[in-house]
Amino acid sequence: MTIDSYQHFRKYEPVEYSRINEKVSVLKNDYLLSHLEPELASDGVCGTVAVQARQSEEETIWQNLIFQGDTSVNGKSIYAQLPLSQISCARSRE
Repeated sequence: MTIDSYQHFRKYEPVEYSRINEKVSVLKNDYLLSHLEPELASDGVCGTVAVQARQSEEETIWQNLIFQGDTSVNGKSIYAQLPLSQISCARSRE
């Protein structure tokens, strides 16, 4: 079984991605699972791991919703903001 280990998904929003200029205009597109699935199939890849690109709660919720029940996404790396007290507590247990 072959799994693609690193994939970002997003809906292009010009305001949120204002740093994307004409030199890299190919990035001014949506990159969704529906775009990737034909590529995975043609290369015999069974699935992928989705890595969250933007560090926001809205992005975390969106990614969890769009991949819910999808068999092409075998894992997710998402952003979660932890209070400093939880981080220092975790360090003290190491």
